[in-house]
Amino acid sequence: MSDEERALRELVLERPDDDEPRLLYATWCGGQPDEATRAREPFIRVQLDLAQPGGSVVYTLRQQDERLRFRYGRIWGEELLPLVEDFRFDRGFVELVRCTASQFLRAAGELRARAPIRHLDLTEAGDALQELASSEQLTVIRSLSMQACGLRDEDVERFVRSPNLTSLRWLSLADNDLGPRAAAAIADSPLRQQLAYVDFNNNGYSPSEQYAHDDGFIVDSWLPPEGVALEERYGVLPWLHHRATSMADTIPDRFRAGAQDQVSAAG
Repeated sequence: MSDEERALRELVLERPDDDEPRLLYATWCGGQPDEATRAREPFIRVQLDLAQPGGSVVYTLRQQDERLRFRYGRIWGEELLPLVEDFRFDRGFVELVRCTASQFLRAAGELRARAPIRHLDLTEAGDALQELASSEQLTVIRSLSMQACGLRDEDVERFVRSPNLTSLRWLSLADNDLGPRAAAAIADSPLRQQLAYVDFNNNGYSPSEQYAHDDGFIVDSWLPPEGVALEERYGVLPWLHHRATSMADTIPDRFRAGAQDQVSAAG
């Protein structure tokens, strides 16, 4: 890696919310001799455009995004492959990784030195949950999935008291063994107003907004009795509610969750 590329990548890591460092890196990529590196320029620009709300050419952008990712994605992310099971790009760089909780705890520092990681899909989290909650590496994490990790209410009760969840906005606890105590623990924790979304699907208990649809389009939504009871006790909880227009977007985009809060804070 050249000194110029290293400096540009370090700027992205230092300012992960800013588009400018990513655009500078894209411009550098466009001037390189090898095909895969040159292709990174339009990929970064397309993903930055896709991250913007609205737009009339989203379908075309998604086609470009998929074509470039399919052809070059493994090349662009190959330095991460020894450390994780899988990864996803956002805004032109790897921001999400999938791995076991133990893998993350071992490699978190190295991962963050290579890519602006802010999103995690963790497997086998149950046995490592206490160590995970104590890790300062979680302080930059904005979305976290611990789906099908065998979690119980008492695990969630302990985890949500971690002081290292200050950036968390999106949380999936789907496919575990959770009940009212887990939801109450979140509602009674510092996360209560901070979270934009919590996924309780397939736990046998879910307090989150429910939807009725016609041919895939949302025609009605309501809070189930479990959610009503939580809000009667703790007040309005943003993570119970999500506006959706179709069944395809009943789970909000984890990369954009809480984005409006970040813009407001920056302003």
